[in-house]
Amino acid sequence: MCGITILLFCPVVLSNSVPKWFLSPPNNDAAYLYGSGHGATIEDATNEALNQIASKLSVTVGSTFEKTETVSSHNSIQSYDKNLSNNITTTVEKIKFNNYEIIKNSIEGKDVFVLVSVDKHKFVSEKIQDLQNADRFIKSTYELGAEKSIMEKVALYREITSKIAETYPLLGIIHTLSPAFDVDSYYLKFNKLSAEIKGTSSKLQVYLDYGQDSSELVAVVTKHLNNAAIVVVPTYDPNNKNLVTLNIRSSLKKLELYGAKVVKFNTDFEVKSTSDNTVAVAKIESKGSSAISFNEAYQAAAINLDKKIAERGIWAVLGIEKASR
Repeated sequence: MCGITILLFCPVVLSNSVPKWFLSPPNNDAAYLYGSGHGATIEDATNEALNQIASKLSVTVGSTFEKTETVSSHNSIQSYDKNLSNNITTTVEKIKFNNYEIIKNSIEGKDVFVLVSVDKHKFVSEKIQDLQNADRFIKSTYELGAEKSIMEKVALYREITSKIAETYPLLGIIHTLSPAFDVDSYYLKFNKLSAEIKGTSSKLQVYLDYGQDSSELVAVVTKHLNNAAIVVVPTYDPNNKNLVTLNIRSSLKKLELYGAKVVKFNTDFEVKSTSDNTVAVAKIESKGSSAISFNEAYQAAAINLDKKIAERGIWAVLGIEKASR
């Protein structure tokens, strides 16, 4: 099925009587964006028409920002332009159109055809409002982190980073459809804030505390921490305000089932601050099997844990964001 946010149109067999305006919809002009659509129902046809508008818009926004990237004299703005240009096709396709009108429609047998227009002024006004709402959220969330612990700061700041990423397509749309709007000030502001967030996040340090049963799994956890650019320190310092302790405790079960060696781990993760407050807890079950030895089964269980941490995300294990799955 074709959906609003997917621009891969389903192949259809049309009747011989197809409206000319469907085959050649008007070009976008100063006042409106246009798209034509076809479907079994008027809703399906409208969705396809809005997809067509989004497709045209994504190409226009993308090409506009490639030009902006070329002539940009501000390195900070240029870096954001690159991010936007690389992602604009997929992000603009997901935009919502709240103010649209079916200006023509035709039913030919079982086929429904529509021509849809979107009021450009209202559309841009909505996107500017969305941008301003995002900007207020970013500012207030950043201010909340001022007196927070390092873990709380990083959690808040990752929300900000995600919200800034959501503004890219908004800035692209606004810049393309309303060039007079000062998008550069937003780029500069977000770029400065992103640099500050990166600096704060890089201060987070983790000390690993684990028992004998978990010793073989520590390498897996360390790998994910390193991949996330989180510093792992070898010694615990109670005076280090940027330090958290990740306690790793595992219970191990060994079974033999139908000749196979099976190893099961239940691994508990507990994150503690230097004041010994529990910040987050997580539990991951992993298992492995081998027809040869328990040692091989153990290694397979470690690989399984590696996969599960990747699925959940190390930041979720640390309690900084929700699990991806």
